[in-house]
Amino acid sequence: MTALQRVLGTGWKTFEKGRKVKNLLALRVGDLSACAIPLERVAEMGFQGLEITWPQGWSADDVRRKLSPAGLRVTSLSVRARLADDAFLPPFEAAAAQAQAVGAGVLFVSLKKEGLSQTEAVDRLRRIGGAVAKHGARVGMETHPDLTANGDDALATLSAVNHPAIGWNFDTANIYYYNEGRNAVDEARKAARLVVSVHLKETNGGFKSNQFGVLGTGVVDFAGVFDTLNSQGFHGPFTMEVEGPLMKSETPEELAGKIAAGVAHLRRLGKV
Repeated sequence: MTALQRVLGTGWKTFEKGRKVKNLLALRVGDLSACAIPLERVAEMGFQGLEITWPQGWSADDVRRKLSPAGLRVTSLSVRARLADDAFLPPFEAAAAQAQAVGAGVLFVSLKKEGLSQTEAVDRLRRIGGAVAKHGARVGMETHPDLTANGDDALATLSAVNHPAIGWNFDTANIYYYNEGRNAVDEARKAARLVVSVHLKETNGGFKSNQFGVLGTGVVDFAGVFDTLNSQGFHGPFTMEVEGPLMKSETPEELAGKIAAGVAHLRRLGKV
């Protein structure tokens, strides 16, 4: 049993045996109360899960009622938090309880030191790990400076934290956006054992370039990324993230077309 299977428990077995797909594919939709595309359409495209921001005032039952007609589930929950805040734990405790209530295994978050020393940051991350693990969740730290911007940073930070509930959200395009002279496959390989979630995003490969297009139209070797992570027992969630001017659309239908084209690319590669 892999680390992800231990975190997802019976939820993973249902996915693995019931859906019989190679990798768990999810879509980042933001606030669940304001999805740009009908959820039934999302499911038709081949997504099994969603990364959401919890709608204000919603209960777990509200979330389930929203997802049930489309047969989707929450695979990761986006958390807004700052590591440098004095009260840094409550947002994670609350989000982990919400995630547990809807069967999500991952809390996605972008964290920076913001004046904390590396030692202080590591200590706080370890405490966060202890808090979310009580609810069966893990934290996926975004591929952002200054703690997990690339494979070397992620390996150093997360090895120091040394907590099974604190891992890396590997973003295929942010590797290029925040770094020069690196590529997605090599960076994934460096810290593959620490990846708990992935953001699938295309790029033209430019440093600080926000030209994030349809999957398969840029430089990211998605087959290599999937193969690298699959070899370590990681099979999802692989979450498609829609971001940047190239993905802006005039209508929901246009946006759905771009997303569907990305799914088609992954299918041609045999990864979903």
